[in-house]
Amino acid sequence: MIPTPQFAELRPDAIQLKRSEPVELRAASNADAKVTLAADLIRTELKALKFHHTVKAGTSGAAIVLWDNSKEGTPPFPLPQASQDVLDEQRYFGQSYVLETRPNSEIWIIGSTAQGVLNGAATFVQLVEPKGTDFEVAGIRIRDYPSFRYRAASDWLLRAELNRWAYDWGDGIAGYTARIRRKLDFCTRFKINMVIFDGFGWSTEKRPGYAAMMRMLNEYARKRGIKLLFAGYGANFNPNAIEPEFHIGKAHVNRRSYPDGEVYSCFGEDRSSLHPTYGTCRSNDALQRQIAGEVQNFVRAVEPGALYIHHEDTGHYETTQWRWDARCEECKRRWPNPDFAASDGGAGAMAHGYSNIFKAVQRVKNRDTGYDASKDCTVAFISPLYGVDSQRSGLGSAKVDPELNWNKTLEFWANAVARMPRSVNLQIGLREIFPNPAGQRWMDAWQANMQRQGL
Repeated sequence: MIPTPQFAELRPDAIQLKRSEPVELRAASNADAKVTLAADLIRTELKALKFHHTVKAGTSGAAIVLWDNSKEGTPPFPLPQASQDVLDEQRYFGQSYVLETRPNSEIWIIGSTAQGVLNGAATFVQLVEPKGTDFEVAGIRIRDYPSFRYRAASDWLLRAELNRWAYDWGDGIAGYTARIRRKLDFCTRFKINMVIFDGFGWSTEKRPGYAAMMRMLNEYARKRGIKLLFAGYGANFNPNAIEPEFHIGKAHVNRRSYPDGEVYSCFGEDRSSLHPTYGTCRSNDALQRQIAGEVQNFVRAVEPGALYIHHEDTGHYETTQWRWDARCEECKRRWPNPDFAASDGGAGAMAHGYSNIFKAVQRVKNRDTGYDASKDCTVAFISPLYGVDSQRSGLGSAKVDPELNWNKTLEFWANAVARMPRSVNLQIGLREIFPNPAGQRWMDAWQANMQRQGL
């Protein structure tokens, strides 16, 4: 079984699936759309194996029962406490399920939610094995849940997280969208629930028909519990990545006034003299409105499942601190603390910029499609600080303090998160993190630090 369930035990009550006997497929009449998809997945598998299926009760063959524990309550037979715990919809991101064969030729797929039912159905279709001229499902009890909320397919783009669609084979919109739907069905079968899908900018018409096509694909993915992730900048815009001549997006700049005011430098990378001018000033309210407005318009047009929003790419804490010292005078007035990790310093400024974008995204709703970004769109802000091991400081041959890098990065994020909206759909992305010199894992340190801060 792929992925391997968290728990599985064989039982003596194997279920025979005979082609001569219709298989009953049973679900509530008012079942959620994802339960209906689970039934469709099983029907497709049975049809491929040349089985007949029916919704009529009392058939002489096997029965497959789809049960949404969040709507229908506990099933009409006792479950071990471990199974009851797995079916708590507040745990395991609402994606858990129990699959159990019963002595009366029933196979029960019990989800903590409708999404759990769909995940259980994806496991069931892997359990059907040939036996003579018929098939069999081994007697089994499975308890399964994800260790991570999101399991992402990351090979759909040819240029890392930027762009260049791997599944655009030159056969037009119809060919591309049909291929993507097949790939999303494949993801459903293996519980992949996020796809790094497109970037690296917020243009709503990167090519003719782009927004309508992406809206359709996002809806198809959303019905299966899959988030298509679109990437772009929220600050520190890199014109070489955005490539406006290809209508990917806009490179914003710091100006005293818009549209043609003086360009000025602020916090940001120092790859060139222009980089600190590329939309890096958090105290520039007009700039912040432009950036949030562009992202909001993209979300309204495309209805994405997730956004990957890149800001500064400064690397280690020492490098970032050095760049924070170069912020503009207005940023120094609003966030006077020279420490980048401080609440009234860099952490406060970054939280202001992140929150500005996040709140704009959350306001997007579409009554016609039912899309509600506050529920349907996960926003991942990518950390300017990363690589907190001692190997890559961004300071060349300068002496590096790995303990300072590690601790100040944790301090920065605790202070920034404390000043951002609380939402399950707000995520922080951290790249290229390795254990510290003492061997501690970054996520262990992150979680312990956030818990200490009550976050």
